[in-house]
Amino acid sequence: MNARTDPQQLQSARLEDRYELGEGTVFLSGNQALVRIALDQRRIDERQGHQTGGFISGYRGSPLGRLDMELWQVQPLLRAANVHFQPGVNEDLAATAVWGSQYVGTFPGATVQGVFGIWYGKGPGVDRSGDPLKHGNLAGTSALGGVLVLAGEPTHETVAAARDNGASGFISKGEPPDRLAQAIEACLARPDEFLLRAALPPASDRAAVPPAPQLIPRLWQVFALVAEGKPNKVIARELGVTEGAVKNYVTRVLEATGTSNRGEAIKLYIENIERWRADPRSRDALRASG
Repeated sequence: MNARTDPQQLQSARLEDRYELGEGTVFLSGNQALVRIALDQRRIDERQGHQTGGFISGYRGSPLGRLDMELWQVQPLLRAANVHFQPGVNEDLAATAVWGSQYVGTFPGATVQGVFGIWYGKGPGVDRSGDPLKHGNLAGTSALGGVLVLAGEPTHETVAAARDNGASGFISKGEPPDRLAQAIEACLARPDEFLLRAALPPASDRAAVPPAPQLIPRLWQVFALVAEGKPNKVIARELGVTEGAVKNYVTRVLEATGTSNRGEAIKLYIENIERWRADPRSRDALRASG
């Protein structure tokens, strides 16, 4: 049972605390936590003596549908923190604008030392925004800048496109705010790893568990790496084999699991791996695969 909350603490809580409280506990929705990221980044910069600004842009039709509404509601607070919110006509124009914010200081007339940017969009928007995302990643950010990319509707194609465009982390829509914070911390700590986290439906909503596929240890290794969203090139490097060998392994995994593409295989793995580990038919092979 959770510890009882101090009534005095509840009495002093205000709605404004979610964005203004400097320490202690605040209650936030996922979108509100994203708004607070921008405000807290500005506060951190200010404490360190940096004169920075923030710029947020994205597509208003994004699955992060309430994010723009939350941002509009706190416009006075954003202006006071020198954070500018400008939604884009589409994802690629928004991404291009955020990319451009990283050129502050390159030309004369800058009023801040750097700009941190946030871009948000739907899954297909990652695909159509490949040019600004990829070139922005290659160009890098300003010394006191940085960009956070947020995308909804995760699919295998979205994961692959995000990774190709330089993303270092991925977390599914529907995760609680603390998982979002953990994912960001993990990406900062291990930028060479690509994280895939999917929120599973309640047990009562899940279909019957399919039997564990009969795979040799090497194919279980490949199955696990595919489930992490890693492309064949990366899998080949990690296993010390050719890309052609990996392609063959993936084909065998799809055949053995009865899936028609990597997206279906990823979903199958994430939803059932814990049960398969307890299945005597697959337990030994999984252990042997490491």
